[in-house]
Amino acid sequence: DYDYIGSSYPISHNVAFYPFAELTCKEEGQKYIIENVEIPSVQSYSYDSFGWGAFPMMAVSADTEDVDFRFRNICGVLKLQLTGCMPVQSITVTGNSGEVLAGSATVVSAYDDVPELTMSSDGYKSVTLECYSVQLDEDTPVSFLISLPPTVFNNGFTVTVKDTWGGSNVFVTSKKNEITRSGIL
Repeated sequence: DYDYIGSSYPISHNVAFYPFAELTCKEEGQKYIIENVEIPSVQSYSYDSFGWGAFPMMAVSADTEDVDFRFRNICGVLKLQLTGCMPVQSITVTGNSGEVLAGSATVVSAYDDVPELTMSSDGYKSVTLECYSVQLDEDTPVSFLISLPPTVFNNGFTVTVKDTWGGSNVFVTSKKNEITRSGIL
């Protein structure tokens, strides 16, 4: 029942995944299960966007003749807008209740349906955005986008911002927050 995406295995639909990776795909009725998806625990900063591979997407076509792929987001976004005078080296997000934010996952979707992501329970409890010295401005906020799986932070989350000078700032919220698929928090 398993085969690699893009093979000649006879399935009812075309299935595509971004970023390209060697994954296994199983057909169950009209749904497709993609296993071995890796949600990255380290992402690279990109101005007003995501670093390569940080924001995975999946597409299932109407049938095998259809090559019109409508990719749908799998994750959501935590958008941080920071001001200051320091150059940012990295930003780390950690759930206050030990939520799994990265690692191995399974994605299920069907034609004209939104993908559902299930994280492995033994995944990473934090995600780090490597910024490589992004200079903050004291007056104009600089945006940092971090891709996260759909997650409910029942007890909030902690953000640690490290600068290139060896210092760090820690921001903690204890309020319930939710990352939704294709949404921005």
